[in-house]
Amino acid sequence: MQTQTDLQVVKRKEGTVARIMSWNILSEELSPGVPSIADRIDGVCETLLQYLPDAVGIQEISESAYGMFDERIGDIYEFVNPKTKEGSFSFTTVAYNKQKYRLINSDIVNYSLGNRRIRVMDWILLEEISAGVRFILLSTHWDVHAKNRCPQAEEMGRLVKELEQTYGAPVICTGDFNAKDSSNAYRLFIETSEHDDAKLTAPGPLNTRFTCHPVGSFTPYEQTDESIDHITVTKGVTVLHHEIVTDGDVVNRSDHYPLYVDLEF
Repeated sequence: MQTQTDLQVVKRKEGTVARIMSWNILSEELSPGVPSIADRIDGVCETLLQYLPDAVGIQEISESAYGMFDERIGDIYEFVNPKTKEGSFSFTTVAYNKQKYRLINSDIVNYSLGNRRIRVMDWILLEEISAGVRFILLSTHWDVHAKNRCPQAEEMGRLVKELEQTYGAPVICTGDFNAKDSSNAYRLFIETSEHDDAKLTAPGPLNTRFTCHPVGSFTPYEQTDESIDHITVTKGVTVLHHEIVTDGDVVNRSDHYPLYVDLEF
């Protein structure tokens, strides 16, 4: 059964060319004892359909969740590079609205350090079918071990620059960076990639909060306005809107809030 697709879609800001979302949806394969994705998948899909991003970077997607997504929203969204180069299912992925875009190119790239099923850079080059507008979306999940994050930040920054130069298209990065705004790793990535943090260039008021929380609780794990989930964009991309979704529904669907941006190229 397909999930209902007649939900009222949250209106986009005037001038929006693309809406991008990032969400760590919490895998019980990585965190035993958390609520099963089977009990949360309908809600996760409902959120995706409510905001209807053109593309989404998803972290902590379990092997079983790929099939659940396909059953519910496979008529709209295509998940790219579900497996790593070694053939295992990847916990970090990207999906795009195949009714609106065509896939031009993609790859899944491992970091030199970290778990090879999780610590990857999964990217896709999309072209809008009607207008021909192109952009690249990259999804990542940096290491929980701080010593590995700076090398990952530098490697990702170099890949971003390479993709921009190779394809001449803007790159949007999404992910659970496991690194706050002020951390050395996140600042190193921003410097290396020469990207803008979407929330800092979006028109105010600034929407910031710590994005992690126990499932079902609005109380954040840390009392800080800094986040570890980020969306960054190539300089010159106009961020019309940035939002961390914190309503009473999504709080039960993961231990991370989803965030999205409306962009103009």
